[in-house]
Amino acid sequence: MKLKYIAVALTVAAAVLVVLGGPAYASESTKTKRPMPEDSPATQPAKPPARFLPRIRPIEGLKGPEQPQTPPLAITSPVKYEGWATDAKHLIRWTSTLPADARVKIELIRAGSAAINVWKTVVAATSNSGSYEWQGVEAAQYSGVPSALQVRISTLDGSVAAVSDIFLFGRPLYLHEPAAPYTWRKGSQASIVWETISQLPNPLDLELLDSNREPVLRIAAGVSTVPRASTNKREVYKWLIPSDLASGYYFIRVSSGPLSKENPIHIEDAIVFPVSPQITITEPQSCDGWATDTKHTIRWNSTLPAESRVKIEFVQTGPAGITLWRTVSADAPNSGSYEWEGISSAQLNALSYCAYVRISTLDGTQVTVGDPFVIGRPLTLVEPKTPYIWRKGSQGTIMWELVCQMHDPLNVDLLDSNRQPVLNIANGLSVVPRVSTNKRQVYLWTIPASLTPGLYFIRLTSGSISQEKPINIGAPLG
Repeated sequence: MKLKYIAVALTVAAAVLVVLGGPAYASESTKTKRPMPEDSPATQPAKPPARFLPRIRPIEGLKGPEQPQTPPLAITSPVKYEGWATDAKHLIRWTSTLPADARVKIELIRAGSAAINVWKTVVAATSNSGSYEWQGVEAAQYSGVPSALQVRISTLDGSVAAVSDIFLFGRPLYLHEPAAPYTWRKGSQASIVWETISQLPNPLDLELLDSNREPVLRIAAGVSTVPRASTNKREVYKWLIPSDLASGYYFIRVSSGPLSKENPIHIEDAIVFPVSPQITITEPQSCDGWATDTKHTIRWNSTLPAESRVKIEFVQTGPAGITLWRTVSADAPNSGSYEWEGISSAQLNALSYCAYVRISTLDGTQVTVGDPFVIGRPLTLVEPKTPYIWRKGSQGTIMWELVCQMHDPLNVDLLDSNRQPVLNIANGLSVVPRVSTNKRQVYLWTIPASLTPGLYFIRLTSGSISQEKPINIGAPLG
């Protein structure tokens, strides 16, 4: 009997091994191995008989990865940041899984609006053919700077709609700077700013014309006309104004083939600041920042007679050259220092002023103008200026002006519409002003996708100083 039971157990064990993929009989170590012929192909492990293969059954409730569904409408042209110019036709393209007999409406909407803001209806009803040629707009009918737009295609009942990426529409060529008849000084550097909406067939030339619009000199030639892949397609050329030009009235012309734009400018002699060998101004130093609501000390060295009296003024520069901004003291002793009472924030009708100290003898025979410095409020939140719409996932520019060094670190926070804290954007920012007459600093904030659209406030703080500006946070476009 024992032998019978042992034989049955061995048979069951062998069957289990076959099902599990193991050898059903002797192992490789116990088998007598035969040498393979040299020309024999490599052998593969033998597959178990089909009757011993385990049956694989799907597990109920377990789903595979979901395949993305094809949207009923998807706009393929215009593409992101493309530029469409006036005086040209443009082809709108889309893909669709709607019925063949469906009809659609095509609109151009303003990008960045909280709600749908239609700029122009391209067609109120057309076939769902996948393309539509828009006749465009003539330049004479379009005024203003380029517009950031989107194409919106919807079924006539509004049940299905699609919106394209942002693109730019405007005239082919703009000359933005000089924007007015500025005064440019010989020997200084001036910015010429233009914008090409779409690529132009001819390279760009920059020229200086005289008051009769006759060419004086070529500033730059063969400049690329490939637009930037951005809604900001402006380009800048820094021009060093020759010192040998005659003072007077000129035009800056930017041209590409038959396209041409001109704006007027004045070119004048460089401003020469008087420096007397007997008066040397030591404070304020170049690019210093003097805050409002605070006393400040003006210092100088002098070799004038001890009994001399001096006049102390703040001056600025402009089209007329050096101009008086404020008289500090009409008659002060030549002591080497003078404490100015300062100016209150309420009296300052600008963010800040770039100024110079001018010290002269009362008869005006000895005059010295010091280095440029800045007078302004200690800390000013500049951007956002208005309740812009900042889209989730995009970058918002937070800008402030720091005139003088603060005692406490700078913090930037996001508040809700009730001015309650939502999140800290940045903390412990530097409180050291820039060594420049431009004291503005920038923080680029990526708006979190988790925020709820609505009204918020940006708050900038440093100790007891706190300023807030409203913004709107909206859903992503497209």
